[in-house]
Amino acid sequence: MKYRREIDGLRAIAILPVVLFHAGFTALGGGFVGVDVFFVISGYLITSILVADMEGGKFSILTFYERRVRRILPALFVMMAICVPFAWVLMLPEQLAQFGRSVVAVPFFVSNILFWRESNYFAPAAEEKPLLHTWSLAVEEQYYLIFPIVLFWLWRYGRQKTATAIIVMSVASLAIAQWGSRNEPVANFYLAPTRMWELFAGSLCALYGTENRQGNNLLSALGLGAILFSMLAFDAATPFPSAYALVPVVGTVFIVIWGSGQTYVARLLGLPVFVGIGLISYSSYLWHQPLFAFARILMDAEPSSKTMMGLGLVSFMIGAASWRWVEQPFRLKAKGTGRGILTGRGALFGTSAVVGLMLIAVGSVLSYSQGWPSRMPASYFDNVAQLEAANKARGNGIRSGRCQYNGLGLNSNVGDFIAAWDCVPAAPVPGLGIVGIYGDSHSADKAMALRLNGFDVLQVGGAACPLLPGPGYCGKLLDTFHAKAHENNTRTVLIANAWNSAELSPASLEKIVSYWGGRYEHVVVFTPTPVFPGLKNQLIRAGVPGAANVVQHTRESLLFAKAWRSIKIPANVSLIDTARALCAGRDPCSAIAGGQSLLVDDMHLSVAGATLAGAGFVAALMHPDG
Repeated sequence: MKYRREIDGLRAIAILPVVLFHAGFTALGGGFVGVDVFFVISGYLITSILVADMEGGKFSILTFYERRVRRILPALFVMMAICVPFAWVLMLPEQLAQFGRSVVAVPFFVSNILFWRESNYFAPAAEEKPLLHTWSLAVEEQYYLIFPIVLFWLWRYGRQKTATAIIVMSVASLAIAQWGSRNEPVANFYLAPTRMWELFAGSLCALYGTENRQGNNLLSALGLGAILFSMLAFDAATPFPSAYALVPVVGTVFIVIWGSGQTYVARLLGLPVFVGIGLISYSSYLWHQPLFAFARILMDAEPSSKTMMGLGLVSFMIGAASWRWVEQPFRLKAKGTGRGILTGRGALFGTSAVVGLMLIAVGSVLSYSQGWPSRMPASYFDNVAQLEAANKARGNGIRSGRCQYNGLGLNSNVGDFIAAWDCVPAAPVPGLGIVGIYGDSHSADKAMALRLNGFDVLQVGGAACPLLPGPGYCGKLLDTFHAKAHENNTRTVLIANAWNSAELSPASLEKIVSYWGGRYEHVVVFTPTPVFPGLKNQLIRAGVPGAANVVQHTRESLLFAKAWRSIKIPANVSLIDTARALCAGRDPCSAIAGGQSLLVDDMHLSVAGATLAGAGFVAALMHPDG
């Protein structure tokens, strides 16, 4: 296919906001959509090559996979191998064990499935995962494991019918993504079925042909504007991927189809600076996340913006070196020069398998050894024991296993839990009667805080339970809460949650408020608990006396406040500011006060933190106008 400089320039438009987003620059709240731009570009380029091969009678599945191996694996394996010793030195055992699992998952291209099971992409803890970004590579390779075979089979029916079949699959994939954005947001973000339509969009560009299509200044400019708009307007609360993703995807399609030739967009994207960044975009993408993650681990907190900017520049420098000394030598054969490293197919596949198995072996050892805790100093075990004691005290305080179900998605004993449930207060609160509280582990923290300050509540909650009806054990717990609340004539209900990115969209928050406000006389919503990135690591490394004065991370609070301001609030729904209660009289807000940690990890209250915050909660409930 004919080389298009503007496509490499478009890669630069994709990689730059991704790096800035991961560096923590909030001005580009939608910088993550750069990955979606990459998906469209990838679908276009790969399908163009496959179609050219099939039309020329040269299609070979082995040749296709050889190209993918040369393109993807050398730079990826080098990055992973270099990460291992840094992980060994910098990571705590729990982190190293998680890292080991990701090292095993990446060569199999299933890291997206692993990270789906482990964490929300936008959660602060995810920022300390050096291989988190490989989820997108896994999605691509899962797609390309099947797509060439499907395309080859469809091609016998002609280009038009092939395109029609891909359109049908695209619509189905987008429909699944739209459903998943509201019902299974974490799985929706990571898994291939909800992303395939973006790659299909690029494939359709290739099938409908762009070689002889005239450029169009207006349409290509609209495309570039759509991409930039999504990067500036979207944020972690935007349901994604969903219909919202049509904005950057269609924008990319417009540039691919109409942004060629002498259009203004083609001239802009064809500038040497953009083309140069685009050429090294893959290697730079590989290196930016490990640099950011290890910096966060080393500093046990969010590094300064200057530090992150510097690391971002370093990622492009390393990316340039990787492109020159790793990517290119392995890809020379693919360009027909006959020179390069491992030019034979057998040698390439064999070496890749050996290196991949070595990485898998290393990752397995790190995982099964639980992060090799014997490498840690004696103080580590003392600090872990203290943290375990604090967690045990918190477990008693939140009435874990009694009022707070910790099944973590396992429904086997939820019936026993409900049958044994007995968390109705002995006496009503003067003026309020029986007060109920529902939600996830954060609601249990609030219940503990209230009880420690003499304010008992009817408590039902479950690990990771949303605030709306749903399947599984959470649905059963919600039904139990409503039944017990009505049985005890509960007029005031408190709700609290971790507030994940899906729940922080205005539409989701309004749905939650409407659901609860329509069922009870008075509903009180707790804002997100402040997040203190790196606190748990500091407590393990240095203990409470040595822990730094960690300042709260406010992204979730800001997103909540933004959504709250934009929705209609029923008259019977009010708000309690969790951060104000926890941080009263302390500016900046610290996680350490009076020689005690106010949290047991980055976001869950300790007994000391609950005692402190609870006073503010009680005051807000008893004197809402105070």
